[in-house]
Amino acid sequence: MLDAIVSCSRTTNYDFRATACAQDPLTHLFADWVPYYKTKWAIARVLQPASILEIGVRYGYSAAAFLNACPGATYLGIDLDSDTFGGVKGAIQWARRIA
Repeated sequence: MLDAIVSCSRTTNYDFRATACAQDPLTHLFADWVPYYKTKWAIARVLQPASILEIGVRYGYSAAAFLNACPGATYLGIDLDSDTFGGVKGAIQWARRIA
């Protein structure tokens, strides 16, 4: 299964930046994050989960990757919506728009 995920990640053209928030204070890191979100996409594509629970949604980039790869899955995201612990207050609003 790991080989299938790695192969899928290498061959997908999924790019989270298509749904990323331009006001994210970490936009300067987006290019470095592309392989990370391709891997998340590939995990969902290979595993085909029926449901997904995410704790710490922030801007929803993982949710968008999971749901793009597995659109039939149900998704529940939980977020503190706070500026502490790496969060950004209000980011959850963006996540609601794209997920």
